[in-house]
Amino acid sequence: MFDNSIYTIRFDGILPPSLPHTENWVFGTLLALFFLLVICIRLYPSFIYEDIRSIFRVKERSSIFSNPEASDLRLRFLYLFFSYCVISLYVYFILFQPNSGDFSFVRYPLFLGATIGFFLVKYLFVRLLNYIFFDTNKGRIAIESLNNILILFGILLFPLLILSIYSSPLVAQIALIVSFVLCLTAAVLAIFKLFQIFYSKLFDFFYILLYLCTLEILPILALIQVYRAIVFVEL
Repeated sequence: MFDNSIYTIRFDGILPPSLPHTENWVFGTLLALFFLLVICIRLYPSFIYEDIRSIFRVKERSSIFSNPEASDLRLRFLYLFFSYCVISLYVYFILFQPNSGDFSFVRYPLFLGATIGFFLVKYLFVRLLNYIFFDTNKGRIAIESLNNILILFGILLFPLLILSIYSSPLVAQIALIVSFVLCLTAAVLAIFKLFQIFYSKLFDFFYILLYLCTLEILPILALIQVYRAIVFVEL
C-alpha cells in the first residue's frame, strides 16, 4: 500500500503576461472615464461647439464656461480631471515595456499625480508671469483658453487610447501616429492662442518666447523624465 501523501502533482503552467489589455483595472478605469465624460456633456451639451469657437476668438469673456449654464467651477474641474486621467493613462501605455514589470494599477496614480502636479505648478507660474509682465485680464483669458485646448485634447485622445489598448497592432500603430499629430496640433493651437491674446507690439514677442521656454518646453521635457522614472521605479 502506497502513501499518496508523499506524491504531489502540480500543474502550475505559465502565468499570462500583465499587459494593458489583460488588466481588469484598465477596463474599469476606461469605463469610469466614459461615464464621467457622458455626465460632463450631459451637464453642458454645447461644450464641444463652444470650446472650438473659443480657440479662434479673443473676448473679455472668451471662456466656454462664461454662460450661466456652465458657470459652475466644478464642471470645469471635471473636464480637466477627465483630461488629466486620459493623458496619464495614455503616457503610461506608451512608455510601458513588458520586460519592465507588470502594467500595475499602483503606478497609474503616480502618473496621474505627476500630471496634476505639473499643471498645478504651471498654473501658479503662469499667474505669476501674468502679474509681472502682462495685463491680468489677458492672463485670465489665456489660462482659460489653454485649459479649453487641454480639455478638447483629452476628449479627442480618449477614443485613440481605447483603440491603442484593445485593437490590433496595426490599428494601434495608426492610433499612436494620430495621437502624435493631435499632440502637435494642440501645441500649435496653444502657441497660436498665446500670440492672439498677448501680441500687440514687437517687444511682446520676447515675453511670449520667455513663457514658452520657461513654462512649456523645459517643464514638459522634465515631466517626460519623471514619467520614465515612474515606469522603472520599484514598487
